Amino acid sequence: MNAGKLINRIMFKKPTEVQAGSGGTTATYSTLASCWASIEDLSGKELIQAGQMGAIGTVRVRCRYVPGVTNECRIVAGNRTLEIFHVNNVENRNAELEMLCRESK
Repeated sequence: MNAGKLINRIMFKKPTEVQAGSGGTTATYSTLASCWASIEDLSGKELIQAGQMGAIGTVRVRCRYVPGVTNECRIVAGNRTLEIFHVNNVENRNAELEMLCRESK
């Protein structure tokens, strides 16, 4: 891994259940870890849903290994929120993670 490319500060957010005042539960996200990463925009497309214009982008994020990162987590990088749909522990060495993510606007 080339450490010089890790220029973006990111936070991994993990879903957690919180007890609501009415007796139910509410899903929120808590910070799992923060680290330096590289973010690479791969592709994007625009679409119209219910009369609203939107955009979806595919993004590749690489960072040093962080235990506990799964497809349920989100990545927050500045004002961007990325939903992880694939996590790759590169060569199963617990040294580097490569994630494919979806960004909706």
